[in-house]
Amino acid sequence: MELKNLSLIDKNLVKFLRKKYPPIEYKEGLDREKFLSQSIFRSGQRDVIHVLEHLIELQQGAKNAK
Repeated sequence: MELKNLSLIDKNLVKFLRKKYPPIEYKEGLDREKFLSQSIFRSGQRDVIHVLEHLIELQQGAKNAK
């Protein structure tokens, strides 16, 4: 799929997702296995947010190039 075929991504959606899925910080006494599992899962969520931000930048660049 090409960038030009994607719908424009809403910046507010990305802001919302950043607030909903903040980085997880280790807290004293937290079970390490549970923390590790949650951190791995959250890193995937945060990676999707980074990809969306990158796509927004590319879409804006393509829009400005026209």
